[in-house]
Formats: sequence, C-alpha cells, structure tokens
Amino acid sequence: MKKIIAIILAAISLLSLAACSGEPEASASNRLEATASQLKTNLPDKLDLSDLDVLTDEDAFAENLMFVYGIDEDIRATIDSYFITNCHRSTDPRSIVVLFFKEDGNVKENIANAKKGIEDVYLTTLKNATATYDPEAAKIANAASFKVYDNALIFASYDTDGNTAVFDAVEGK
Repeated sequence: MKKIIAIILAAISLLSLAACSGEPEASASNRLEATASQLKTNLPDKLDLSDLDVLTDEDAFAENLMFVYGIDEDIRATIDSYFITNCHRSTDPRSIVVLFFKEDGNVKENIANAKKGIEDVYLTTLKNATATYDPEAAKIANAASFKVYDNALIFASYDTDGNTAVFDAVEGK
C-alpha cells in the first residue's frame, strides 16, 4: 500500500512540475480592445491625419477602397470591422489600416492572408510609386510595419521610426 501511495505522490509531483514549466498559458490574450468607430473618433486627436480620409466600415466608400489594400472578397468575408486612413495622392505614403477579424477557428490564417494581400498589392505599389518621385515618402513607405493581435491586424505606413506612435495610439497608450 505504501508503494501505491508513493507512486501516486510521485505522479502528482511530476504533474505539478509540468504545470509550472514557465510556458505562457494558452488562454493568454493579445486582443486589440478598441473598435473601428472608437479609432475613427480618437486617432485624429493623437496623430496628424490631415489630408487623409478617415474611414470605417460605416462609410460606403471604405468597402470599395479595400481592393486598393489587396483585400479580396474572400479575405473581406472574414473581417468583422475595420479602420482605414487613405490619401488620394499616390505618393503620400501615410496610411493606417486596422482590420478586426470575425472570431472563428481560422483567425490566424485570415490575418496571415490579409497581411500577405497588403504586402503584395498595396505595399509593393506604394514603394514603387514613391521610390522615384519622393525620397522622403519612400523612407516612410520602406519603414511600413505590421502588428498582429489575436483578433486584429494593424498595418502602419506613417513615419520612419517604426510607426510606434501609430501602434501606441491604436492601443490607447
């Protein structure tokens, strides 16, 4: 009987050591808590968005603009809401796109597909458009960056310092 109790206690000890392995919990969340409407209201106070259209899925024109960013209908169907800034001048590299995805089993894949669409279509076009005509704009386009959350993707082409101001503003910092 003592051997059985010793084996059970050893098993419990092993399980408790495995539970304290220092690995992050699977349920740890990296969610973006802002909404597209909140961003539309708050970001112009935190960032200079002059000369840019500030749009959300509430604006009719915004849906038509999605193709400019490489967001095709398949990707669009996975997006719950979004915030976009856009300029009509092709050499103005300032742009912010925040895509909130529907909560389903494919969120990571959907985010990866949206990121690839933005990289392949919008970012490539932006870099090509600015490279020849405006060296300062080209620096901003080349510094464009992404940030991924559990439920969202941010694309920022706003400045040359890593777009930290954009990410902080979107996160409410």
